[in-house]
Amino acid sequence: MNRINKTGRWICALLAAVMMVATCAEPTQAVTGYSSIAWVDNLDFADINGSGTPIKMVYTMEKDGSFLATSYAFNQEKLHTGDTIYIRDWNYTCSGKTYYGVIYKGRLMYVNKKYINEKHLVAVNQPKSAVEKKVVKKTIVGDLSEQNNWFYIYSKPKEQPVNCYGVLPVGETLEILKKDYNSEWTQIKWQNRICYIKKENVSYADSYLAGAGRGCMMNIKLAKKAKLTYSGILKNYDKGLTEKEFYKLAALWCKATGNTVYKAASVGTWDNEKVTRDSAISQFYRAYQVVTKDYLISGLEFTVSPADNKDLYFDIWGTQGENLYLEKCSGGKEQNFYMNCNNGFWRLRGCYGNYTICSSTRDVYQDFVGFDNQKLTIETNDDGSVSFKNKDGLYLDLIKGAVLHSHLKFAPKSDSSTQKFVIHYN
Repeated sequence: MNRINKTGRWICALLAAVMMVATCAEPTQAVTGYSSIAWVDNLDFADINGSGTPIKMVYTMEKDGSFLATSYAFNQEKLHTGDTIYIRDWNYTCSGKTYYGVIYKGRLMYVNKKYINEKHLVAVNQPKSAVEKKVVKKTIVGDLSEQNNWFYIYSKPKEQPVNCYGVLPVGETLEILKKDYNSEWTQIKWQNRICYIKKENVSYADSYLAGAGRGCMMNIKLAKKAKLTYSGILKNYDKGLTEKEFYKLAALWCKATGNTVYKAASVGTWDNEKVTRDSAISQFYRAYQVVTKDYLISGLEFTVSPADNKDLYFDIWGTQGENLYLEKCSGGKEQNFYMNCNNGFWRLRGCYGNYTICSSTRDVYQDFVGFDNQKLTIETNDDGSVSFKNKDGLYLDLIKGAVLHSHLKFAPKSDSSTQKFVIHYN
């Protein structure tokens, strides 16, 4: 029994430790310096939130305009004459100016009132009430492998701007009223109204994810594939996790990671129901990643050493444009990093200033998130070390070798150990 408790406590501590890791917030201040590298057109999954509430007005731009710099690189995005925009809210004020809340690429952006001719605003057609309609199924919208997508829903089954009533991010739960409204449309319930969405945008293969938090969905899907879940846990995701459910997940985790599974003699009191099912499954999968070969995991802090000298660590100061270099262990934030994964690419981010590492054939540096040269692929070598490859096929390399204060650059692939690194999770 003591061994059972020890195993349970260890897994619980691991789960709690993973869940307590806070991912640093994305910077929201205006960008003051720009790289010559093009901005990535679409960015983080978490930044795409849809409209949230119904769209009220539709407008065709009569002159060029721009957005208030509130979301990553979108202060560089421009509105052009003839563009159709969807207005969710109005009368936001900032520095004495009035802005409209506009849904653009799945995000809430802000457009100065001076760019909009209010006389030509067109009210969106209102849908019917859905009070008397019965929901026949729940599923999700879109394909989770395309995490930067968003989808329009309409008040009428006609794809016209005046019918655009809302925008849903990929993974949003759909309440289906009539799967086959006609050959092109599915009827859904949204905001207690009857709305319509293109049938091609509805995913039934992942319907078991309906109701889960969008931030947990991909991990739940991967956990299911890794046999870390069971049928009874893949529903009612907002329910607090029970002790019995925890032990079931822990047993599956032990089995999947090659550890011995011990059967608990009894289930005692449990006061940890603040942990929801979706969050628990997601964090068990993250813990599973840590102990398998492909141990890279989003959000967890770590340090990085060259494979040739594990006494030196990546180090970078907390200001924009600083270069990455090797330093002795300090235990400080300037040597802590974490990763975000999006659409198959990783981004390496410093914890000190929350900037993102940018590849360069000279000195590797850090900048605001959103540049193409921040996309990385991580390759695991036979000796357990990793190599960082950028989108151009170049590899992170040590300019002067694994010596104190050596800087880094991206170079063609070689057999040199200067392109091999070791990740140490904190």
